Amino acid sequence: MEETLNKITDIINWYKNQPQHNNDIDGLLFNRKELSCEVFSYTSYAKEFKSNFDKYYYLRRVQFEKEKIRLLKESKGVSKAEAQALINIEETYKNEKSYESAYTSAKMIIQQANKVLDSMSQEISFLKKEKESTYQRN
Repeated sequence: MEETLNKITDIINWYKNQPQHNNDIDGLLFNRKELSCEVFSYTSYAKEFKSNFDKYYYLRRVQFEKEKIRLLKESKGVSKAEAQALINIEETYKNEKSYESAYTSAKMIIQQANKVLDSMSQEISFLKKEKESTYQRN
């Protein structure tokens, strides 16, 4: 995963450091293709994070209710039972939040990388039109 994220970052940094009037259409085409493939690969990690987040979300809810019922049977009040149940399922809650955070981060990275891909595509389109108009004038 880190390798994929590093490749995405490297390509975006390459694009960011290009001069404003860059005519390297081949470089843009190549790096757009590479970025598209890396974003696709990174999406599988986001899918895995989302799957684990969902799993821990439902597991936490079930564990919480079971623990609350168990504590209520011990004659604890509802507030005390809920508070203690949260403490007793802390590990599941931490796992849920960890995967939620990882999923949210991955989703944001994918969205931003897609914006860079759109920008690259627009620039490629502009360069192609510019190249065609140059050939038509000659």
